[in-house]
Amino acid sequence: MLAQRRYDMILEQVHLKKTATVKELAQQLHVTEVTIRRDLETLDKKKMLKRVHGGAKELGTTSILSPTNETRMLDRLSVHYNQKLHVCQKAATYLHDGDCIFLDGGTSILPLLQCIEHLQIKIVTNNVLIEHAFEGGKAELIGLGGTEIPEYKMIVGPWAQRMLSSFNFDYAFIGSAGFDVENNLLYTAESETLAIKEIAIAQSSQTFLLTDSSKASVKGFCSYSMTDKIDRVICDKGLQVDDLPENYILV
Repeated sequence: MLAQRRYDMILEQVHLKKTATVKELAQQLHVTEVTIRRDLETLDKKKMLKRVHGGAKELGTTSILSPTNETRMLDRLSVHYNQKLHVCQKAATYLHDGDCIFLDGGTSILPLLQCIEHLQIKIVTNNVLIEHAFEGGKAELIGLGGTEIPEYKMIVGPWAQRMLSSFNFDYAFIGSAGFDVENNLLYTAESETLAIKEIAIAQSSQTFLLTDSSKASVKGFCSYSMTDKIDRVICDKGLQVDDLPENYILV
């Protein structure tokens, strides 16, 4: 197959699906993955698509998530819910009676609550959605004091930071606006939540990132950690990458 024909077919697939992996393109075009990687690099240099780890995505008009363009928290509750639930069910298997944990803000963390309320554990959170959903059980919930960001349903600010710094955790379960496997980075869209995430990570024996594959290669306004500093990254099997790091778990 001529190179130009391959380029046209690759661009057509990326345009239709918004993203495509090296493996699926190689199967569709009946060529080797080495050939596809070379073609993607060529098309990336020509600014015809965006090369990402394990494949490519369509060039978008907005590449950086910030408070002005991120979706409101309440509008995200049902988005990718099944993937988030499966991720949280896996995360819950690591917890036992007596554990002390931190639950971060965001809808990726929310389903974890229903999986762990039966455990005799202490939960600290800045997530207003979790405070509203908490029904008791054996778990004890401590909500951070501070300033609420209404559109994100998160508590932030100096009071929240000071209170959070006084706790020590067995586990912190963190969310993110995006993550980049290739560049080893985690992102958040707003600076106010950055300090909360960093303190929670520092105060925890182990840190888990709970995410879904739609956030892969999404870049946020602020980067707050390196993915290889996270003990486990739990994501759904929609994440299609080559040579996945050992701390990634797909469910």
